[in-house]
Amino acid sequence: TESSIVWVYNFASAYSKTDRLYIPFVVDEQISSSDGYRDNAAHTNAAIIDYLNDPLNTAGPTGIILADYVGVNASNGYNTRGQELVDAVIANNFRYLKDMYQVVESDATYRKPLDMSARIASPSFNSNLRQGWEGDQFGVTNPKENAEHLDCNFNTYQTITGLPNGVYAVGCKAFYRAGNAQESNNHFRAKDRALRNACLYTTVGSETLTFPIVSPFSKSVTKAKGVGLEISAKQGTASYFIPDDMVAAEYYMHALDAYDNVIFAAVNDSTLTFGVRKDKSAGTDWCVFDDFTLTYYGDQPTAYKQWLTEMRKKKLSYTSVTVSKNYLDTYNNAFTATATNRDEAIAAMRAIDAAWEEIALNAELWAEYKQVGKEAEAMLNSDLYSEEAKSFLRTYYQSAYLANTASLALTNEELPEAIAELREYMDLVNTGEWTGISSVPSDNAQCSMFNVQYSVDGKKVSTMQQPGLYIIRSSNGTVRKILR
Repeated sequence: TESSIVWVYNFASAYSKTDRLYIPFVVDEQISSSDGYRDNAAHTNAAIIDYLNDPLNTAGPTGIILADYVGVNASNGYNTRGQELVDAVIANNFRYLKDMYQVVESDATYRKPLDMSARIASPSFNSNLRQGWEGDQFGVTNPKENAEHLDCNFNTYQTITGLPNGVYAVGCKAFYRAGNAQESNNHFRAKDRALRNACLYTTVGSETLTFPIVSPFSKSVTKAKGVGLEISAKQGTASYFIPDDMVAAEYYMHALDAYDNVIFAAVNDSTLTFGVRKDKSAGTDWCVFDDFTLTYYGDQPTAYKQWLTEMRKKKLSYTSVTVSKNYLDTYNNAFTATATNRDEAIAAMRAIDAAWEEIALNAELWAEYKQVGKEAEAMLNSDLYSEEAKSFLRTYYQSAYLANTASLALTNEELPEAIAELREYMDLVNTGEWTGISSVPSDNAQCSMFNVQYSVDGKKVSTMQQPGLYIIRSSNGTVRKILR
């Protein structure tokens, strides 16, 4: 392909008759001595250095291909200036990039953003390089040019200075497997807090914003692709495949265009720190990363509006799981916010993060409550207990549990209490939780009159039990509740 880079060639420095170099397959018999190389390099390099260092010249991006004395300033009395040439080319190209960005920075908008990914060190881990990344180092020893963190917590980041103020998007290809394949699939379907363990983040000054890295099951397939190692998880009768090594991860990320992530930041002091981190574990979890990008959207009000527009595209739907209506409304409303400046955008992102954490917890609690409900239903349908023994549980199940699951109004504070209460009523059916003459529920659904002692605040209390009076004991034998 055509290149915009200016290349300087210096291959023919050792030949005494340059007119014969262009005759195919003819080797000139008059090759200069080594000093001929040195002399030619000294003159050629000097000319290039003078040109690149002249402020009146605009060289543009420049590359050099030299056969002789690269990086050597002096050899056998000749001033070859090879290292000086390398430094001049690097300085020239740095000026070119700086000038280019300064020219177009003022024109950057959300409709015409500026790609500043060249400011990121080792963004794609080419040749498995990870220079420029700080903190917990990526693992990069693999057949493909990507990076990973396996079964560990981490914080890996870069800091870029000298940036124009305004809105930036940091993107990358990445996924977070929360546990093994089946566990990760379960978390993905449940949309619980484990999905938020690993995140992409940005820091400007004291403000840090985070956004969860996507699950590999966000782009799973029902038939293995046969590239690298893949692993599957069951969901009902179907199997869903995801990558299980770096080769497969590379294929899914690029051939299937999967696992795009993005987080935004509002730079106001010319400095941006961005990275990936995880401070919670979910079994043998795994994160894979590739192709970090940096995009500048300018500093106009429309850039901040576009920021939140882009984040709405990353919203996770909770329509397939049970959550309380108030949390769902708060979560949905958080993603409708708009902004025209930095403070508004940051406030909107914090509201999204808080609402997401709450609804993820709510989904977890509802999943637990419904699981206990299934166990209670199985107990009610069991022939192991008499109807009298199950009467309190049946009444509670029908009047409270079914009402709660129908209304979907319980808060994250109320749900643990509801779970505990349902378990207490299930304990009534358990033979080991009855106080009476016998421990068999069918014989003691209603106890005959007897005298029983139990502990209240550490004191022994004597009570005359009447027929039909039930005592619920805790695991240590103390009275937990008395029911009529």
